[in-house]
Amino acid sequence: MQAAVDAVVKASPKERVAACERLESALLSSERLDTIGVGNVITTMLDWLKSNNVKVALSALGILRMISERYPEPCGDYLNDIVAVVREKFSDSHEQIREECLEFVMLLMQDVSTPQAVFDVLAPGLKHRTPRVKQSILSCLEQIVSTHGQQALRLSVHMTTLCKALGDRDEGVREAAMFALVEIYRNVGERVRKDVSRAEGVSSTRLADLFDRFDAVLNSGTMVATSPTPAGGSSGSSRAPSAASKKPSKLHMTTRDKSTHVGVSPEDFEQAMHDVEEVHVRSEHELQSEFDSFNTLLSNDKADWEKRVGSSKRMRGLISGGAAEFRNFPELCKDSADTCCIGARDLRSAVCKETCVTLASMSHALGSAFEPLAKQLIPVLLKQANINVKVIADSANLSLRHIIEACESHRVIAYLHQNRNDRAVVIRRRVVEYLGLALQNWTGSTLQKNITMIINILKEGIVDADSEVRKNARVAYWVFEESFPSQAADIMKNLDASKQKLLVKERDEIRNGGSSSSSSS
Repeated sequence: MQAAVDAVVKASPKERVAACERLESALLSSERLDTIGVGNVITTMLDWLKSNNVKVALSALGILRMISERYPEPCGDYLNDIVAVVREKFSDSHEQIREECLEFVMLLMQDVSTPQAVFDVLAPGLKHRTPRVKQSILSCLEQIVSTHGQQALRLSVHMTTLCKALGDRDEGVREAAMFALVEIYRNVGERVRKDVSRAEGVSSTRLADLFDRFDAVLNSGTMVATSPTPAGGSSGSSRAPSAASKKPSKLHMTTRDKSTHVGVSPEDFEQAMHDVEEVHVRSEHELQSEFDSFNTLLSNDKADWEKRVGSSKRMRGLISGGAAEFRNFPELCKDSADTCCIGARDLRSAVCKETCVTLASMSHALGSAFEPLAKQLIPVLLKQANINVKVIADSANLSLRHIIEACESHRVIAYLHQNRNDRAVVIRRRVVEYLGLALQNWTGSTLQKNITMIINILKEGIVDADSEVRKNARVAYWVFEESFPSQAADIMKNLDASKQKLLVKERDEIRNGGSSSSSSS
């Protein structure tokens, strides 16, 4: 570990990416850094994050993310410095950099500090000279309110700045301010309408547009706050179905997924999940010993690969044998997250496949309690689903499908939302495909809390440059429409006529059990 840290600190510009890769491997090991070592790594990575080299900056962000997850307390001592550097990095011209910076900031709020403490350092950027910085911080504000609720921030302090942003010269900043204010309205209620009405410098046209959006949210039945009906508005009786009233969907996700029939088919994956010999333990102590053995073997990339595969199969045997009935099972699974990440990242296809199958079994055993693992594993699996080794890509994809079906979590939707504009077309395809699965399998209350992000993913997917992304988004749209008809109608009416026709055609083909034959629609 220390050698990897020293190599990073002393690395020349040309050696930086390779040095980060060595440090990443060291951080995944069981060896721990002391407080001084953590500080040295953070200081070095913050310096590298300022680099104009995209690969170096992304590598630095990756290391900072790992440090924040594994060493939250010492990382907290550097919180202001970290957030200040990330705030300035929002000005980067590369969209991927800005998106990963935003994702990292949201992670800091969960693992290292509070949303308020992090946003206090970000807030000066709302008056930054660069539009990209203002837009990114406004998007961050929207996500904080959507994820953590209005109580997470002192919103009244920022209302004047938000209203001023409505008149910004940059269209992206104006639109981001609109989204942020709509989300605040959804959580706070009519007081926001009054505050904006009293604000100076907001044009009547923009104010009317904003209030129309407020009314649309109010009438959609997705309000978090209890608000009186505005003058001339309706009571907003439309509501998403509850868990008890949710009916099985008549529309099934029939997206074209050629890859799952080449490397690993869904049938083979399902069989591997269940075709294991049951392993029974008699106590929590015995279960702890089994997990210790699993973590030791799977995390050791120098161990015999067949033994590592065997450790994953034995874990499935434990699950089949009733391990989930023990009280310490969820906590033991949570503690194995780093080990599972190592197995899922492994480039030996057998190790990766068996880990992915085990994660699918574990997610069904835990349900929503799988969320702490999902937070770490979804980014890993999504990257693996985009590589060229078919067995690995298919295994990661199928594992993610099972995880999303089993684990209702706002973090899942947030991560899909963050990756909706990924440069890799395969990831964009997966994002809308996984959203469709969530729409089919989750309860209305969970979906309702994340409806702004869901709508964003659908709207952007329907007009994506890739035909298969558009196809997947159209299929997901009709699943969404079953539970949220008024919001779906709003999406439809804002599309041009050709896109509306394709949506209607998709609905007819789904109901008839067919699939789109057009490759350019």
